Amino acid sequence: AYDLASFGRVDAVTMIDQGQWWRAVTALTLHADIVHLVSNLVAGMGFAFFVARFFGAFAGWGLIFLSGCLGNLLNAWVYYPDPHFSIGASTAVFGALGLLTGIGVWVALAEPDQRWTLPRWLVPVFGGFTLLGLIGVGDGLDGLVDVAAHISGFLCGLVLGLVGAIFQRLFVRFEGPLHYVAGLASLAFVGLAWWLALL
Repeated sequence: AYDLASFGRVDAVTMIDQGQWWRAVTALTLHADIVHLVSNLVAGMGFAFFVARFFGAFAGWGLIFLSGCLGNLLNAWVYYPDPHFSIGASTAVFGALGLLTGIGVWVALAEPDQRWTLPRWLVPVFGGFTLLGLIGVGDGLDGLVDVAAHISGFLCGLVLGLVGAIFQRLFVRFEGPLHYVAGLASLAFVGLAWWLALL
């Protein structure tokens, strides 16, 4: 009954000109078809597993969600003032890859230096950007894959992963009851975003 894509997709002009920030959230929940959805689920679960192992479940999923939302906002800003539309959770999927890359950079910087001919942080950065290139660009030249959204999500995740890794012990310490509170809060936030979209 509703054209959900028009209400919830990333729309660069509407987001910037009218401040419809909730599109950064709702676009993550929309997919073109079952293949689009399953491909994001399969790729996302692999990255999310390792992010959650490092940060704990509630912080890990929260950071993935946040990197996807920020990635959609950055993507809209990159295209503005040109019209641009985008849907799918792949921004968050590549946000998770960025989080893992940021974690790797922090670990490389924090551990005692060893005899490397190159800075140790180059290894996770090279690995992260290689995976981004291999699975994030794909057939992006045909216009069906939003490569800019993948890169935006990755970059936001990279920054959040690097900063989050510094406070990793704090995240893990509060893992217990906050796990359920954070999960419910995330669902409520998605519900609020859709409520604003459909007003």
